[in-house]
Amino acid sequence: MRKIRIKFYVVNIMSYVYILMPIIIFFTNWLKSYIGYSASILLIIGSILIIRKDGFDKNDVMEFSMVPFAISCSLIIVWVAYSGLGGYFYQTGDNHYRNAIYRDLIQYDWPIIYPETDNALVYYFNFWLVPALVGKIFGWTVGNFALYLWGLLGILLIYLNILYYLKCQKGWKLILSAIFIMVWSGENVVGIVISNMLHICVNSVAFGSSEGWLDFSRNGYDCSYLYRSNIDALCQVYNQTIVPWLAVCMVLNKPKTRIFAFIGLCALCCGPIPFIGLLPIFFALSVKEMLPEIKKHNYIYITKEIFSIPNLIASITIFPIMWIFFKTNTSFSGENGGHFIGLFVPWEAFDIWRVITLILFYFLEFGIYMIFIWKKYKNDALFWTILGALILIPIFKIGSIRDFCMNASLPSLFVLMIYTEKYVMEEFKDSYLWKEAFHYVTLIIILCISTTTLINDCVGKSMWMIRNNHFPYVADDVVTLSNKNAEENPNFLIHDWQNTAFFLHLSK
Repeated sequence: MRKIRIKFYVVNIMSYVYILMPIIIFFTNWLKSYIGYSASILLIIGSILIIRKDGFDKNDVMEFSMVPFAISCSLIIVWVAYSGLGGYFYQTGDNHYRNAIYRDLIQYDWPIIYPETDNALVYYFNFWLVPALVGKIFGWTVGNFALYLWGLLGILLIYLNILYYLKCQKGWKLILSAIFIMVWSGENVVGIVISNMLHICVNSVAFGSSEGWLDFSRNGYDCSYLYRSNIDALCQVYNQTIVPWLAVCMVLNKPKTRIFAFIGLCALCCGPIPFIGLLPIFFALSVKEMLPEIKKHNYIYITKEIFSIPNLIASITIFPIMWIFFKTNTSFSGENGGHFIGLFVPWEAFDIWRVITLILFYFLEFGIYMIFIWKKYKNDALFWTILGALILIPIFKIGSIRDFCMNASLPSLFVLMIYTEKYVMEEFKDSYLWKEAFHYVTLIIILCISTTTLINDCVGKSMWMIRNNHFPYVADDVVTLSNKNAEENPNFLIHDWQNTAFFLHLSK
């Protein structure tokens, strides 16, 4: 059988280019030239230092059977198109604004100051910058195809990083790994059934999205806990999802404290909330690496690793610039009733039914998987760290809605997916004791049930498009933000931009 050989050091270099290129485009087009180009050169130097010191052996080659690898890549190609990236299938509601932002990035000069309203665009739009450059040259249609290709490249890099981490080379494992990325989800349909039975929340078991099976209020407070499936994350918040997923894979393959700040701050540019979700993962991996040095009181070595040149470069360039930029947005900064950090609901609202609801949410969204795989990972600090993170995240919120719950959980859920996938692959045997067989088969059945999230979503969207004779469905009602009021769209626009620190001191 024909083989395909891929040098992983090339995949690693491409991963760094992928997370770094949008930042360099932002720095060189939004910032004063001497700031933007200096910061970009420093970041390039930092990435080169990482690749030279922590890159992978050029002889480290992944070898795959051609046919299963081609099948896996084909599945991913279709899956990314299905998500709506580029407008080739059905786009979910969040894309009305995402398409408007992307169109404006193509059509307006950078930095974007709308002459119609004198509003400035301030948002975490870095993910769009590479394809937007293509769109500026070739127009909207080609720009949408470039957006699809950029998203596809990110998912393929994630896939290859996972294959390397899991040491997958067998044909069925290649395909299984692609399927895991596509179908990973909590037991949402089971949640709908139980929620109906307990009269917690009435949702019909039907084709369509099954994500919000706890969309209701209790005692006057929100109870809509929601952890995204992979397909929901890619459909709804792809700009905040792909780079953090890739960052997770990169640090799992190279768990070195001296590169964590560099990779993490690159992910920060694509969304502050997923970045917060990365922090517990970095902390757990760093403690695991540094614990032997702590026991030896080797604090000089620890200091050098934490304050490595790449980490320092990212900390003095990306962090202050992006912090000042994001703070310009009144919704992010907390002005005018914007974001704030607090409890999702006050403690006094935790009656017995809310506690039951939260426990049910924990069990069906991640707990059931952790129960089945805990024996393999019970001595793994990262396993217990993501468990703690996934328990705590729904308790808190940033802002007035559930974005923190939905998006801060993305990194930990992705680690759990990789751990579960590793368990399924490594625990597969030709023969079992009956208890082992029951345990393994039951987990497979549970994973199969979770695929109904994607199946229901796909059938529901297809039926809508057939019924309305509308294929593909492109969510593009907003069109542009150039005619929008900043007070009504504080997530994206600011009006008094001339008096902000970013536009006064950093921006062109």
